[in-house]
Amino acid sequence: MTKEAKKRGMLSMAHITKQAPAFSAISNGVDGLVHVFVDELATAQFVELSVAKGIFVVGTLGAEEAFITTDGGAGIIADPDLGPYLTELEKEYLLSPAPPSVLTLENLQIAEDNVLALHDAGVPILAGTDLATHGVSIHRDLELLVDAGLTPTEALVAATSAPADAFGFDDRGRIAPGLRADLVLVDGDPTADILATRAIRKIWKLGVEVERALP
Repeated sequence: MTKEAKKRGMLSMAHITKQAPAFSAISNGVDGLVHVFVDELATAQFVELSVAKGIFVVGTLGAEEAFITTDGGAGIIADPDLGPYLTELEKEYLLSPAPPSVLTLENLQIAEDNVLALHDAGVPILAGTDLATHGVSIHRDLELLVDAGLTPTEALVAATSAPADAFGFDDRGRIAPGLRADLVLVDGDPTADILATRAIRKIWKLGVEVERALP
């Protein structure tokens, strides 16, 4: 599958939760991993291979947290800058218990440690959510990236220019003349406090202001 994707000029991704299949996927030429594995700490060999192969990793720490606890989702719902804009269905998603799982908070710490190890080695880390946690969980994912050891600025890069670079979009991901004017105005400084991303005051898509309506 990876070879066929490359023949067609396409990226190939692997969804993983354990180190062994992640190592195999990288060895076989995938461009990126979706989810950082939670079963064990990344070995030096794994980190070295990731760097050598030039992969990127979508950490999805918020999604992995959701398999352990709904506290992150509850925090989003309780946030006065986010909660009022959520539909009842979105709230249901955020508070839905995950399927029975053997994962614990220790596994989440392993995931955070792996994100930091890969990041410190130079592997691009991308922010991301999942179906079970809904798009609004990107704010929780950013928070967990900072908890893992990234600076707020590095977490913002993980949600903006890093994904644009990883997926080959040269028309977005940064604020610069000639690029897509997809902008969010927030109240506060997210480079100092990542929670400021939640205090959204205005949104523009392709340069056109979008009204943020209550459900």
